[in-house]
Formats: sequence, C-alpha cells, structure tokens
Amino acid sequence: MAKRRTIKFFAVILTLVLAAVPLLSCIASAEQSYPTPIICVPGVYTANIYAGLGTENERLAFPPTQEAIDECVNGLPQTVFKLAQNADWKGLSDAVSPIICKLFEDFACDADGSPKEGTGIKWSYPSIKKKDGVRSSYTFYYDWRLDLMEIAEDLNDFVNYVCEGMGCDKVIFDVHSMGGSLLSAYISLYGYDKIEKVVLNSTAIFGTSVAGDPFSKKIKFSPVAIARYVDEVISGTDDQSEFIKATVELLAKAGILDYVGSFGDVLIENLMDYVYEDALMETFGTMPSLWALIPASQYDDALDIMVTDETSPVLVERIMNFKTHVTDHAEEIVRGFDQNNIPFIVVVRYNYQLPPVIEKWENNSDGVIDAKYTSFGATCAPLGEKLSDEYLAAANAKYISPDKSVDASTCMFPERTWFVKDLQHSSEKGNRFFNQFYAKFYNSDEQITVDTFEEYPQFLKLNADGEVVPEEMENIPNPTSWLQTIIRFFKAAYAILMKWLAKYAGVN
Repeated sequence: MAKRRTIKFFAVILTLVLAAVPLLSCIASAEQSYPTPIICVPGVYTANIYAGLGTENERLAFPPTQEAIDECVNGLPQTVFKLAQNADWKGLSDAVSPIICKLFEDFACDADGSPKEGTGIKWSYPSIKKKDGVRSSYTFYYDWRLDLMEIAEDLNDFVNYVCEGMGCDKVIFDVHSMGGSLLSAYISLYGYDKIEKVVLNSTAIFGTSVAGDPFSKKIKFSPVAIARYVDEVISGTDDQSEFIKATVELLAKAGILDYVGSFGDVLIENLMDYVYEDALMETFGTMPSLWALIPASQYDDALDIMVTDETSPVLVERIMNFKTHVTDHAEEIVRGFDQNNIPFIVVVRYNYQLPPVIEKWENNSDGVIDAKYTSFGATCAPLGEKLSDEYLAAANAKYISPDKSVDASTCMFPERTWFVKDLQHSSEKGNRFFNQFYAKFYNSDEQITVDTFEEYPQFLKLNADGEVVPEEMENIPNPTSWLQTIIRFFKAAYAILMKWLAKYAGVN
C-alpha cells in the first residue's frame, strides 16, 4: 500500500512539472530581451574571388597574386616604350590587351554577366547567437561582381534567416559602399517592411566618378593628383615610404610628373578605343555590379560607349534592369526611409584624392567615392581648396565645415549627415568612434540629428592618434616651398643611405 502511495505521489509531481514547463518557458521568453539585430552589408572587394572552387585547382582569382602580376607584366615596360616611340598604337594595344585579359581571366564574368563556372567567394551563413540584452550583428557577404538585383534576392533570404533565428520581424541595416546600392536593389524588390533603422556609411547609392568616368572614357592623368595619391596610398612612416613620397613630391615640383602625365594622356588618347574594345569590355565591362556604380548623369554616355551590337543582350538586360528600378529612382528610394518612418543616418568620409586617372580627379572624396555622392548632395570645394568667399558670405554658417571646404546645407538630409575628415573609404581607423556613435543611434527611440549629441557634431576629423574628434577651425596649409621639398628629399635619402650602409657594414 505504501509503495502504491509513493508511486502515486511521484506521478502527481511529474504531472505538475510537465504542466509547468510551457508556463515556465513563456515566463522565460517574456523576460528575455533580444534587441533588433544588425545586418552589415559591405562593398566591393570585401571577399576574395576564387577560381576552381572546391577542386584541387582552387586558386585566388582576385586580387591577383604578385606571381600572376609578375608573369603578365614581365618585359611590358620595354615593349610599351618601344611601340609608343614608333607610334604603333595598334601594336601596343595588341601587346597590352591580352595581358589585361589574362590577368583577370578568372575574375571576369561571362559575356552575359554570369560568373564563370567554378568562380565565386567562400562564405556560409553564420550561426545565430542570442544573448539577453545584447544586440547581435551579422555580415552578409556576396560575390560583388554580379547582378545586384539577383544578389538582393539572396539578401532577402538572409534577412529572413536572421529574423527567424532571432524571433524578430525587423533588422537594422549598416551598409557601406556598394552595400548601399545593394540595399537599394533590395528595397526596390521587397520594400521597407523589415527595416527598423539604417546606417548609410560612405555609400555608392548615387554612384561614383571612379566608375562613371572610365565607363564614359573620361580618362585624364593629373601630375598633382598623382603626387597626392602616392602620398596618401603609401601611408607608412618608415624610411622607405618617406623616401618614395619625398621623391614623388620632388618630381612634381620639378615638373617631371608633367611629362609623365602628358605621356599618359598620349597613350590614353591613342590606345583608348583599342583597349576598351579588346580588353576592358571583356573584363570589367561584363560585371553588372560595376555598372550599378555609374552616376545617373553618366549612364547614357557609358551605354553609348561600352555597349555595342556584339554585347550580350542578357548583360544589357541586367544593366538596364538595375538602371530602371534603382539608379533612376535612387532619390525616391532614399526618401522612402522618411515616408516609412525609418530612422537613418548618413556618414561621409572626405579629404582624399580620387585615383589620378579620371577627369574628375579634383572632386573631394574618401579616395573611392566623391563626397558629393556619399553625402547626397553636399557642395564641396575642389580637393585642397576652400569654398569661395562669395559663396561663404551667402551660405548658412551652421552647415559650413571648419576648414571651409564643405557646405552640408545642400545635402538631401543636412540634419542627419555627418562628415569625417581625413578618413579613407574602407579604413578601420575610427572604428571605436563608430561603434559608440552607432550604438547611440541604435538605442535611441527617435531620429537623431547633428544637434542631438554634443560629442557627435556634424563635422568630425580623424586625428593623428587615430581617434575621431570634433573638427576644429584650421587653415589649409600653404604649398611646400622648393627649399622644404628639397630638404625633405635629402633627409629621406640620407636615412635610406645610412640604413643601407649599416646593412652593408654588418654583412662585411
């Protein structure tokens, strides 16, 4: 009898426990709080492109290896000089074009804009991680050569994956560079329903001259831009870097770079038609994503130049599909955030030189995208200059940068646009600042503006310590004098010489 009562007692307890499990689960779920997750969408060259994926012949297709570059360009300078001397432009094109095609043969798409078989990126969905009270973040990687309208479908699948895993209805988008163009394509297909907030960080939504000028055959060598570009690209402070920068500055001062620029212009003028037809259209011209980076004002010229009767109709359809649904509606898509009550912020990086081989080399930029495009309409002085006194006298001083080079009042959203001077397009410097700044935005119940937080004013700057701080009034430095240039060169040369002598003495 006692045994029967004991069994009955445990049966009752077990029944109560089983009945309580769903209730306890509901209570636990109610107590847990998972902030809206972030989906980061990066831009061009944020994932390596491979050929022979999954095979024993798997290899890096982009960026090209140094070995591949050396193999392709071995002996090229001598060939270029000889053929250019004889003005044999067709012969020069016949020498150069195959090298370009070979160097990028695995990287280029098929004629219709599809990826070549066996090429792509290495990436798989990350696992979903939940932690009470912690905002999780997931990065969407993609093959950035391809049709952004098709990739937008993959992005939608990823959004659904994250939402399902996190048990949420919306996500926050943090998009950078081409990621802004991809988000625009996503919105054109799926709307705004699953978007809670957006960070638009140096985006290419309105294009970039780096794509528009080359596709429109607007190529120009600028000695000034070459000198600036070398100085910015070679960012090291070691003796060798300083020697290279000092040498280029001296060559520019002496006018020797003018001859380099003139020689480059002659090459471009005579080679352009041949190289575009024989090489560029077969490599970069077959990538639908690069067409998506062309500003609307340059699209027609690019189509007239790059699209011929021999161009694949499927590629043309892809190009025009993006133009029709995204490029032509870029402003409408961005203004849609407001119309759908979606808070957003715009971050602009500036004061860097665009590549020195395009006509718009003077445009202020972050080194990749013009500041006027990433800011959605800011008025910017040419790089290294300030706005005219007449302009400044009539402008609203509140929106003028301390260095007098930017007027933010002409942006589409001047109250929601921040400028960071001396920060390059993809630089990770200042990440701590952005993490703190974005966290303020993510956690705010309302749309923040440039006046919301005193520590985050509209105009900021990356300082020498790698910290982003409020920008202060400063004068644009005067051009260096001949004496300063010569002293810099000899100091750098002396440092290199001493290092060489020390090494030589050590060997012997």
